[in-house]
Amino acid sequence: MAIGGADHIVSKKLYLSANNRSQSSLQGEAEQDSQTKLQNIKKSIKARLVGQDSNYKLVLFNDPTSGDRISALLSKENLDRLQEKFDKKNFFTREDGLIRLSGKAESYVSGWYTHITTGDVEAQKADLDKDGKFSESERELIKDGYEFEILEKGILNKGMVVHSVSTNSKADNTNVRTIEDLLDNFITQDQNLDGEISVKEHIEVTRGSLAETLKNILKSQENPLAKMIDNSNKAINEGIKTKKKNKLDISALEEAAKILAKIKRSGDLSSLSPQEQEIVRQYFAGEVERLKQQNVDSSVIDKHLSDKIQEFVEEVSSNKNLIFEAKA
Repeated sequence: MAIGGADHIVSKKLYLSANNRSQSSLQGEAEQDSQTKLQNIKKSIKARLVGQDSNYKLVLFNDPTSGDRISALLSKENLDRLQEKFDKKNFFTREDGLIRLSGKAESYVSGWYTHITTGDVEAQKADLDKDGKFSESERELIKDGYEFEILEKGILNKGMVVHSVSTNSKADNTNVRTIEDLLDNFITQDQNLDGEISVKEHIEVTRGSLAETLKNILKSQENPLAKMIDNSNKAINEGIKTKKKNKLDISALEEAAKILAKIKRSGDLSSLSPQEQEIVRQYFAGEVERLKQQNVDSSVIDKHLSDKIQEFVEEVSSNKNLIFEAKA
């Protein structure tokens, strides 16, 4: 299947000039740190959380914004990839176990770190209590996700194109507790380590199959309930005065309005027909597909879907902003 727009760039690291430190200067830095007991290094938060884990390695690099030296846990897999990509002189293994980054390797890692902390991702701002860890509510403030609008293309609609990307719009459901988790995630997504993440790289790493994910996004866009919720009342009240490419299907909206009205009256899905209940389930198709791609057990997926539908029903029951009146 032909997929257009898959190479669109969704995220870029900050580009920094490389500082090629000499071996003697790195050795001197390590000796000084030994005397001061690493007091001048910003300690790894993740190392405290995971403890001794052979799947991770501590690296040391400079934060170009603050000037602080940062120790951070990276997955051994990503460190191996970096060592294959960059000159071996960019990695200085110290007696205390830290791997001191230098040159292009350091500029690469610190470039992503800056993008994450003070750039578009706004992770530092999300850490409201400044404890270095993200609570569930803080996690929702991190802008490390993207929304995609998909269109079918071709005379026989045998392909798809990523029509538009809403960059840094919401956090993905990835396991993130610290800035180091984000750093590792971004390096993982940058599959060719060129400092840029494409639509294809992002989806294949975070969600699985590119084609299947885009199909489910396209399917959710076609869902009348999704259309009903994703478009404001203003568009309806103004008589759907939107551009032709965004023009809504009135009959689909009326169908969605009827479903929402039934849910609001009954407080559950019992009053819906089997077809209407399927429309509600289809609203969560993208999320279900993401869990399947992660090989999550089917019983866990069913429980997750049930919980999500219940949350949705409660939201509909209490939401006064949605339109529930439909033509008879």
